Amino acid sequence: MRVTSFDVNTIKFETDFKRGKFLVYNDSFHSDWHARINGRKASLYRANLAFKGLVLPAGKNAVELAFRPAIGGAVYVLTLMVFMGTFVYLVYLFSGAGEYDKRVGDAS
Repeated sequence: MRVTSFDVNTIKFETDFKRGKFLVYNDSFHSDWHARINGRKASLYRANLAFKGLVLPAGKNAVELAFRPAIGGAVYVLTLMVFMGTFVYLVYLFSGAGEYDKRVGDAS
């Protein structure tokens, strides 16, 4: 087995077993983890009560385990929108647009 990519939400690895195996990955199981074997969706099982497990066929396999929560994309978009709105508002404040209020206040 050889790990080809690893980050906080994804692990990719390659296997080459002579017989089919049940692989247990000792990382916390969560229903938002998804598995792909050779590009095809695969079932991910709860193993040893707390970990991830999947059935690997014999031969060479490219496996990907990815954490993809259903609302994850929406949270990223919402966060980006809040950040951009705040940025635009700060640019407005520091661009001198507030100077108009000072001039009007001084005239009265």
